[in-house]
Amino acid sequence: MIFYSAKDIASRSCMQIKMFQEHPELKPQPTELMKLGTLFQDKVFNETENAIGQEMGSIYFIDDVGVSFSVDIVCNDRFIETKSVKDASTDNTFYFNRCVFQCAIYKTLLYLTKGRISTSAFYVNLGNDKKIAVVAPENNYLLRFGEETYKIDIDNVDVFLKFIKEKVNAISNWDSAKQFDLQYKYKEYDIFSKYITVTKM
Repeated sequence: MIFYSAKDIASRSCMQIKMFQEHPELKPQPTELMKLGTLFQDKVFNETENAIGQEMGSIYFIDDVGVSFSVDIVCNDRFIETKSVKDASTDNTFYFNRCVFQCAIYKTLLYLTKGRISTSAFYVNLGNDKKIAVVAPENNYLLRFGEETYKIDIDNVDVFLKFIKEKVNAISNWDSAKQFDLQYKYKEYDIFSKYITVTKM
């Protein structure tokens, strides 16, 4: 069984995922920005009403491959993905679009797993309690981008599932990974934005 993270599927190139698969020692170590992101997530969680827990998700299986995802904050009536940015008013367009695409992939996986989620193993290993929940996948999926909040809706689960399957299959060898990247790398949001609705809250 092979496992990939949905975050990598949404944000890393096929070639990069393949490289880290074969050379795990090359995976980047946590940075100061990542640590700030964790602190920001905790801050948003503590300010959020009706929050069930943090880092809750599941695994969707495609044949002998598992795609794991973990939503930053889960509430009874919504999901929240948090992204710490110094100034949400600055030109973060590429990063913002990548975050929106990540939310679309996660929302797709919530539908595919029927909203059955639990606290991710890595978060439990950090000393946090394991929680299990069944939440409605159609609940609002929010992107907290700095101090601004956006609602992310998707129109076609099948389109995003097709992308996930194609990328998982392409990672199997270098040639297919290269071809996939030629088609999609840095273009994911532009290609799929017609299936995504972003509403500023």
